[in-house]
Amino acid sequence: MGPVASDPRIRTRLRKPTAGRPRPRGSGTACRQPARSSHQHRSRHREQLNAHALTSAPVALGTTSTQHRRYPAGSVPARPALQPRRHPRTVKTYARDFFRIPSPRGHRTPALRVAAGIGIPLIILVLMGRTDLTIFAVFGALTGVFGRVEPHWLRLKHQTFAGILMSLSIVGGVISGGYGINGWALVGIGTLIAGVLSIVADVLRLRPSGPLFYIFAFMATASVPFEGQLWEAALTGVASVGVALVLGFMGRLWARRTEPDRQLAEAPLPAWSRIYAQAGRYVVALGLAGSIGVMSGLGHHYWAMVAAAAPISAVGASGGLVRAVYRIIGTYAGVLLTAALLTIQWPPLGLAFLIAALQFAGEVFVISHYSIALVFMTPVALMMTEFVAPGPTGTLVADRALETTIGAVIAFFVILLTTRKQRAQERSLRQTQTN
Repeated sequence: MGPVASDPRIRTRLRKPTAGRPRPRGSGTACRQPARSSHQHRSRHREQLNAHALTSAPVALGTTSTQHRRYPAGSVPARPALQPRRHPRTVKTYARDFFRIPSPRGHRTPALRVAAGIGIPLIILVLMGRTDLTIFAVFGALTGVFGRVEPHWLRLKHQTFAGILMSLSIVGGVISGGYGINGWALVGIGTLIAGVLSIVADVLRLRPSGPLFYIFAFMATASVPFEGQLWEAALTGVASVGVALVLGFMGRLWARRTEPDRQLAEAPLPAWSRIYAQAGRYVVALGLAGSIGVMSGLGHHYWAMVAAAAPISAVGASGGLVRAVYRIIGTYAGVLLTAALLTIQWPPLGLAFLIAALQFAGEVFVISHYSIALVFMTPVALMMTEFVAPGPTGTLVADRALETTIGAVIAFFVILLTTRKQRAQERSLRQTQTN
């Protein structure tokens, strides 16, 4: 033992304080504590808050801290997140939301997956000289839009289901087109398929919900002339689905190293009454939109059916009404952009890159601002037919604008007339949260 440690005065100062015994004061270095920085104070404060949260029950609004109940370790119930107070929606708030451009943060990676899923098959087909198969590749690649924010294994499951439904829709459309089914018969078959696939998609808990993409694939492939073999179209669609599945699951390779496994929890199955009611809305809206489209004599009546399906798939009745208006405005801007882009004679390879870039831009905004997304997605829907059946630009954009207006207006009134009770419940909930 050295001279310092053997000195009893120094040993007294080095002695660790025990419970109930204050630390001796003095000028020795052993008694001096380093000054805490503001960062250390904040860290200590966060630790105290976390310790308090782990030993206290959730606090209901209007209660005080003295009303907390203590729970033993390991049995603390989850603290529900406090919801922000919502104010009544007015025309002014809707207009303010419309003119607010959201940040793309958090949406670029899913958008890049979808764009790559479209661009890779298109480039391969262009290099092979099989541009007649590009429409089937695009619809197969749209499998990548499903489960964009879900955990990887759950995304793989849902995208597999969606890819199967998309492949069946492509095959069904090619078969219908091969038998010359069009007009009223095609509208009737498409309406029935939409009702059935609405139920199937809800039971499988697919997101985005509804039959929008499947009915688009079926009606478009049935309406576009195709001189090839059925197996070629089916193989192209399935291969494109496979590319989308690989891209959707590829993030798992580095997610394993950066984040723990996430729960594979699925959304609860809605009540069967709501599932059937939603399917009924699709049948009524798509049947009316397709019928009016046929009677109007326009060349792409299935666009009216697609425009009618999009607002109904929105979450909530009020959201569906807003989406119908957003779809009309976004489509009008999209057809103007399409008209400007089609003034350029795009080579096939350049058109493939352009479609992928437009899809990327649309996917960035499809969740945060539906109208901006349609500005970029409308040219994709119009330009992919340029590979197979190019036509006059003026007729193409005019049909798109008119058919979209027909479908969106019909969807607006169908939602308005069939969701009164649901919209009343939503208003009551907003008022409760406001108060």
